[in-house]
Amino acid sequence: MNEQLAEKEKLLTSLTRRQLSPGAQRLLQHLSKEEIETIQKDNPFRKERNEAIYKLNSRGITGPILVEITGLAINTVKKSVSKEKRRHEKKQHESTSQLIKEIKDLKEAIKDNLLIDELRAMRNQMEMATKELREIKKIITKINT
Repeated sequence: MNEQLAEKEKLLTSLTRRQLSPGAQRLLQHLSKEEIETIQKDNPFRKERNEAIYKLNSRGITGPILVEITGLAINTVKKSVSKEKRRHEKKQHESTSQLIKEIKDLKEAIKDNLLIDELRAMRNQMEMATKELREIKKIITKINT
């Protein structure tokens, strides 16, 4: 635990050498060592970095503060945020489309189930009518004999 704090302190001191704004310094205090490393310019995993930057931005962290902390240019931060936003919107649209399709399928299944229930009710009515006809036939045959 102490090693992690020491590593985070070391990372923070290397970042604060750049003369960060008070907002950036407050943000760094709330981020874990892994989160700070993830959003850094030298992170080779761009997708993870961009997603982490997008999440921070969607939580209300402004572009200039992200620029200070990441070491990226403002255009790069804006581009990564907009790219991730489009990706998340696309995912949400796909999941919404899938949900709409499932609702339509469910409606069809309910209609089919209602039709099956109606057919069962009709069959029961026909069976009742058939029983009544048999009884009437028996009565007529008794009368005729």
